[in-house]
Amino acid sequence: MGDVTGKPLEELAVQLGQRGCRAEVRRGTFDVTFRAAPTVPARVRSLVELRLAEAGLARISDDLTLIASELVANAVQYAPEPEIRVRLTREPGAVVLAVWDSSDTEPTPKRTLEPTSEDVAPDAEALDLGHDAGTGGRGLPIVAAMCESCGVTPTEPRGKWVWARYATATVPSARASSPR
Repeated sequence: MGDVTGKPLEELAVQLGQRGCRAEVRRGTFDVTFRAAPTVPARVRSLVELRLAEAGLARISDDLTLIASELVANAVQYAPEPEIRVRLTREPGAVVLAVWDSSDTEPTPKRTLEPTSEDVAPDAEALDLGHDAGTGGRGLPIVAAMCESCGVTPTEPRGKWVWARYATATVPSARASSPR
């Protein structure tokens, strides 16, 4: 995507628009349409990080970029049509990240976060091309564990928004308030 450091989000949206994306940027939000491609999660992480920094919310950037990666990667992988949308909206006390794709199928977690004996056993085929180590399917449980709430909202005539609401108001930790 190139160096975007110091560029206002509006300028970045124009840059994205010139690369085949459609973008709408307003104070506190962005709504960008992307072609469903493997490079999109990285581009979305950059947009989320920039928007949060502009909003003075850089402290939650790591969590929100991880959430964005998981939701966008799922949409890119499973969308039957070539476009997805990503929307970041600020609300009082929270940020909502939502990803739209044209599939009517709701995402379902395939794995729990609890480790199993298979997770620690050596896998002799792990380096073989095309080998599925069975490690997929953990993204949605991770998103759910990190967020205040998350869900799926169907859209007409087809598709759905998969969204995550992340609380921005934090309670000071004991470590932060203890004297050094």
